[in-house]
Amino acid sequence: MKKILTLVCALMLSFAMAQETKNMDKAQEEAIVAVMQESASEKRNDIVLNPIALILGVVNVSYEHHINKDSGIGVSTIFILDDYVVGNTSYWHILPHYRYYFGKKWARGFFLEGFTGVIGQKYETIAYYGHYDYGLYFPNIYHTKNETNFGFGVGFGGKWETKGNILFEASLGIGRRLGSNLGEPIFAKGMLGVGIRF
Repeated sequence: MKKILTLVCALMLSFAMAQETKNMDKAQEEAIVAVMQESASEKRNDIVLNPIALILGVVNVSYEHHINKDSGIGVSTIFILDDYVVGNTSYWHILPHYRYYFGKKWARGFFLEGFTGVIGQKYETIAYYGHYDYGLYFPNIYHTKNETNFGFGVGFGGKWETKGNILFEASLGIGRRLGSNLGEPIFAKGMLGVGIRF
Protein backbone atom coordinates (compact mmCIF):
# COMPACT_ATOMS: atom_id res chain seq x y z
CA MET A 1 0.00 0.00 0.00
CA LYS A 2 2.85 2.40 0.85
CA LYS A 3 4.47 1.76 -2.53
CA ILE A 4 1.26 2.51 -4.39
CA LEU A 5 0.70 5.69 -2.34
CA THR A 6 4.29 6.83 -3.03
CA LEU A 7 3.86 6.16 -6.77
CA VAL A 8 0.58 8.11 -6.88
CA CYS A 9 2.19 11.07 -5.04
CA ALA A 10 5.16 11.07 -7.41
CA LEU A 11 2.87 11.03 -10.47
CA MET A 12 0.75 13.87 -9.08
CA LEU A 13 3.86 15.94 -8.31
CA SER A 14 5.31 15.45 -11.80
CA PHE A 15 1.93 16.28 -13.38
CA ALA A 16 1.70 19.50 -11.30
CA MET A 17 5.24 20.50 -12.29
CA ALA A 18 4.45 19.89 -15.96
CA GLN A 19 1.39 22.13 -15.70
CA GLU A 20 3.47 24.84 -14.01
CA THR A 21 5.96 24.79 -16.88
CA LYS A 22 3.17 25.05 -19.44
CA ASN A 23 1.70 28.02 -17.60
CA MET A 24 4.97 29.95 -17.72
CA ASP A 25 4.36 32.84 -20.08
CA LYS A 26 6.31 33.40 -23.27
CA ALA A 27 8.21 36.46 -21.97
CA GLN A 28 9.68 34.51 -19.05
CA GLU A 29 10.80 31.71 -21.36
CA GLU A 30 12.47 34.18 -23.73
CA ALA A 31 14.22 35.94 -20.83
CA ILE A 32 15.59 32.66 -19.47
CA VAL A 33 16.79 31.58 -22.93
CA ALA A 34 18.47 34.98 -23.50
CA VAL A 35 20.33 34.80 -20.17
CA MET A 36 21.43 31.23 -20.83
CA GLN A 37 22.66 32.12 -24.33
CA GLU A 38 24.57 35.15 -23.02
CA SER A 39 26.16 33.06 -20.30
CA ALA A 40 27.17 30.31 -22.74
CA SER A 41 28.60 32.75 -25.30
CA GLU A 42 30.76 34.73 -22.87
CA LYS A 43 34.38 33.85 -22.42
CA ARG A 44 34.99 33.11 -18.74
CA ASN A 45 38.78 33.32 -18.19
CA ASP A 46 41.17 36.28 -18.03
CA ILE A 47 44.95 36.44 -17.89
CA VAL A 48 46.51 39.87 -17.28
CA LEU A 49 50.21 40.84 -17.18
CA ASN A 50 51.70 44.12 -15.96
CA PRO A 51 54.26 45.09 -18.66
CA ILE A 52 55.61 48.13 -16.81
CA ALA A 53 56.46 46.04 -13.74
CA LEU A 54 58.14 43.45 -15.97
CA ILE A 55 60.50 46.11 -17.32
CA LEU A 56 61.40 47.01 -13.72
CA GLY A 57 62.22 43.40 -12.78
CA VAL A 58 58.90 42.41 -11.22
CA VAL A 59 56.58 39.66 -12.50
CA ASN A 60 52.96 40.68 -11.81
CA VAL A 61 50.41 38.26 -13.32
CA SER A 62 46.71 37.75 -12.59
CA TYR A 63 44.28 34.98 -13.60
CA GLU A 64 40.51 35.16 -13.11
CA HIS A 65 37.58 32.82 -13.82
CA HIS A 66 34.14 34.44 -14.07
CA ILE A 67 31.44 32.68 -12.07
CA ASN A 68 28.69 34.80 -13.62
CA LYS A 69 28.12 38.27 -15.08
CA ASP A 70 28.83 40.05 -11.81
CA SER A 71 31.53 38.03 -10.04
CA GLY A 72 34.76 36.14 -10.48
CA ILE A 73 37.44 34.30 -8.53
CA GLY A 74 41.13 34.28 -9.32
CA VAL A 75 44.69 34.62 -8.13
CA SER A 76 47.31 37.34 -8.51
CA THR A 77 51.04 36.89 -8.06
CA ILE A 78 54.06 39.14 -7.65
CA PHE A 79 57.66 37.96 -7.75
CA ILE A 80 60.48 40.49 -7.51
CA LEU A 81 63.34 39.29 -9.69
CA ASP A 82 65.88 42.05 -9.04
CA ASP A 83 66.94 43.00 -5.51
CA TYR A 84 67.50 46.64 -6.44
CA VAL A 85 63.73 47.18 -6.65
CA VAL A 86 63.31 47.12 -2.85
CA GLY A 87 66.86 47.38 -1.51
CA ASN A 88 68.24 44.31 0.19
CA THR A 89 64.98 42.36 0.27
CA SER A 90 63.17 40.10 -2.13
CA TYR A 91 59.40 39.90 -2.02
CA TRP A 92 56.64 37.67 -3.37
CA HIS A 93 52.96 37.04 -2.83
CA ILE A 94 50.26 34.69 -4.06
CA LEU A 95 46.81 36.15 -3.39
CA PRO A 96 43.50 34.43 -4.25
CA HIS A 97 40.71 36.97 -4.70
CA TYR A 98 36.95 37.35 -5.19
CA ARG A 99 35.69 40.25 -7.30
CA TYR A 100 32.25 41.77 -7.66
CA TYR A 101 31.64 43.81 -10.83
CA PHE A 102 29.25 46.75 -11.03
CA GLY A 103 29.24 47.12 -14.83
CA LYS A 104 26.31 46.32 -17.11
CA LYS A 105 28.34 44.02 -19.37
CA TRP A 106 29.85 40.62 -18.56
CA ALA A 107 32.61 41.02 -15.89
CA ARG A 108 33.60 44.54 -16.95
CA GLY A 109 33.68 47.98 -15.42
CA PHE A 110 34.29 48.99 -11.82
CA PHE A 111 34.87 46.21 -9.27
CA LEU A 112 35.53 45.66 -5.58
CA GLU A 113 37.60 42.73 -4.36
CA GLY A 114 38.55 40.90 -1.22
CA PHE A 115 41.75 38.88 -1.14
CA THR A 116 43.78 36.65 1.12
CA GLY A 117 46.97 34.73 0.64
CA VAL A 118 50.61 34.05 1.37
CA ILE A 119 53.28 36.76 1.45
CA GLY A 120 57.00 36.06 1.66
CA GLN A 121 60.05 38.24 2.15
CA LYS A 122 63.79 37.68 2.44
CA TYR A 123 65.73 40.24 4.45
CA GLU A 124 69.48 40.77 4.43
CA THR A 125 71.05 42.59 7.36
CA ILE A 126 74.67 43.58 7.95
CA ALA A 127 76.47 43.47 11.30
CA TYR A 128 79.39 45.92 11.65
CA TYR A 129 82.53 45.64 13.72
CA GLY A 130 85.06 48.28 14.62
CA HIS A 131 86.37 50.46 17.36
CA TYR A 132 83.91 52.80 19.03
CA ASP A 133 86.56 55.30 20.17
CA TYR A 134 88.02 55.75 16.70
CA GLY A 135 84.71 55.66 14.82
CA LEU A 136 85.83 52.90 12.49
CA TYR A 137 83.19 50.39 11.49
CA PHE A 138 83.47 47.67 8.88
CA PRO A 139 80.84 45.27 7.56
CA ASN A 140 81.44 41.90 9.10
CA ILE A 141 78.50 39.51 9.05
CA TYR A 142 75.64 39.33 6.57
CA HIS A 143 72.46 37.79 7.95
CA THR A 144 69.63 36.55 5.76
CA LYS A 145 66.17 35.98 7.23
CA ASN A 146 63.21 34.50 5.38
CA GLU A 147 59.69 35.20 6.55
CA THR A 148 56.41 33.86 5.19
CA ASN A 149 53.08 35.21 6.44
CA PHE A 150 49.38 34.97 5.86
CA GLY A 151 47.56 38.16 4.90
CA PHE A 152 44.22 39.59 3.81
CA GLY A 153 42.95 42.82 2.32
CA VAL A 154 40.56 44.71 0.04
CA GLY A 155 40.92 46.41 -3.30
CA PHE A 156 39.15 48.17 -6.14
CA GLY A 157 39.69 48.76 -9.82
CA GLY A 158 38.31 48.62 -13.32
CA LYS A 159 38.44 46.21 -16.24
CA TRP A 160 37.71 46.99 -19.88
CA GLU A 161 37.53 44.71 -22.91
CA THR A 162 37.94 45.48 -26.62
CA LYS A 163 36.14 43.64 -29.41
CA GLY A 164 39.21 41.46 -29.96
CA ASN A 165 39.03 40.08 -26.37
CA ILE A 166 41.98 42.27 -25.30
CA LEU A 167 41.68 43.41 -21.67
CA PHE A 168 42.91 46.46 -19.83
CA GLU A 169 42.92 46.43 -16.03
CA ALA A 170 43.82 49.02 -13.43
CA SER A 171 43.48 47.99 -9.79
CA LEU A 172 44.86 48.75 -6.36
CA GLY A 173 44.60 46.94 -3.05
CA ILE A 174 45.93 47.17 0.47
CA GLY A 175 46.29 44.39 3.00
CA ARG A 176 47.75 43.40 6.34
CA ARG A 177 50.25 40.65 7.08
CA LEU A 178 49.53 38.63 10.21
CA GLY A 179 52.35 37.54 12.51
CA SER A 180 55.01 39.70 10.87
CA ASN A 181 58.18 40.23 12.89
CA LEU A 182 60.21 41.87 10.13
CA GLY A 183 59.36 44.93 8.09
CA GLU A 184 56.00 46.62 7.80
CA PRO A 185 52.79 44.68 8.50
CA ILE A 186 50.98 46.53 5.68
CA PHE A 187 51.40 45.43 2.06
CA ALA A 188 49.98 46.62 -1.24
CA LYS A 189 49.04 45.02 -4.52
CA GLY A 190 48.33 46.66 -7.82
CA MET A 191 47.86 46.00 -11.50
CA LEU A 192 48.21 48.25 -14.51
CA GLY A 193 48.02 45.51 -17.07
CA VAL A 194 47.06 44.19 -20.45
CA GLY A 195 45.65 40.74 -21.02
CA ILE A 196 43.34 38.46 -22.92
CA ARG A 197 39.92 36.94 -22.27
CA PHE A 198 39.41 33.37 -23.45
